[in-house]
Amino acid sequence: MENFAHLVTIVYIVVIKYSLTKSLLLRLDGVSPSKGNSGSMKKLEGESPLEPYTRDIMTKENINLPNRCHPAHPRPLQKHNCPIIIFLTVCLTPRRPVLNNKEAHKALKIAWNQANEWTVGYYLIMPDHIHLFCSPTSGDDINLKKWVTFWKRLASKNYPLVSGMWQNDYWDTQIRSSEHWEQKAEYVRNNPIRYGLTKNNEEWSYQGVISELWW
Repeated sequence: MENFAHLVTIVYIVVIKYSLTKSLLLRLDGVSPSKGNSGSMKKLEGESPLEPYTRDIMTKENINLPNRCHPAHPRPLQKHNCPIIIFLTVCLTPRRPVLNNKEAHKALKIAWNQANEWTVGYYLIMPDHIHLFCSPTSGDDINLKKWVTFWKRLASKNYPLVSGMWQNDYWDTQIRSSEHWEQKAEYVRNNPIRYGLTKNNEEWSYQGVISELWW
């Protein structure tokens, strides 16, 4: 009888140790023991499930975005003998590959030509986000947020598929020098290659220049 009680005690201790060890390993992996592993990309409340292509883009994009939760949107500064040129990134949310087609490309070009408070220079349209360089047409009204909202509304009117899909915010960086300009332009030009969409950036159809911007 004593041997049986001793055996039960040993089994109980082994089970307790196993449970504690498993719980510790799960916590080290960043997984809640009660909820299980939901994957390396945690889904936020109200967020749509991400497709593999979209997860890949978000991971690569975040490498090149500033390390902050929300864009700062500093007011553009007029520097002596230097134009105001902003590098702008606008995304869809949820991020879906619906911009890399002729209809979306045409709608965006029409919108940028109509929204003439700012002028668009070089731009490149990715499947679910847009990079562009822009500059105010005058010094009277350089409200970038107002302008971005306006052309998104115009683009949605001509291409209803993206209506309600534009991210409310955007990322903006003022160009500081010709070297800074070339660095950003090179990054944008190589975007389609980085994501495996083309082997030659010149073959990417969804890019162009609305107006020449000179530094």
